[in-house]
Amino acid sequence: MTAALAGVLFAGCVTPRTETDVSNDPAYSSVVGKEYRTKGDFILFKFKDDSEIQLAKPGVNGVPYLDEAKGKKLPFEYQGNRVVGVLPAGGQFKVSRVMLVRGPSVSYAYFDAVITVGKGFEGWKIVPSWLGGGGLHPKFKPELVEEVPAAGK
Repeated sequence: MTAALAGVLFAGCVTPRTETDVSNDPAYSSVVGKEYRTKGDFILFKFKDDSEIQLAKPGVNGVPYLDEAKGKKLPFEYQGNRVVGVLPAGGQFKVSRVMLVRGPSVSYAYFDAVITVGKGFEGWKIVPSWLGGGGLHPKFKPELVEEVPAAGK
């Protein structure tokens, strides 16, 4: 078998990365539609070459600590990422869907959400998954966010 033929055959065996909306799956649906309140200030940023806005704890995932962001004109570049804002403590977001990503070397779920309370950030679509434990069944860390009780409860 020639090297070129082997390359074509092996390339055909590589499983592509897939993203599936699992919002209606019972394993994930309990979080969809729920609203969460932040217990601290969090950084809103975009990874290089990505249009999705991420929400992360300051000082992790290639985002600055709050004192490094203070006084800087937004947006600004930080370690290859683009910082677009700071969602203050008490900001709220509502989970709109859960996506399951599967690939040859990685599988994980992430949340899509919309900011509902947040000093000018209302309506922004975000990925708040960095506030969770990650993996296939992520949950938000209680030291970072708390669920907002639904009206009438």
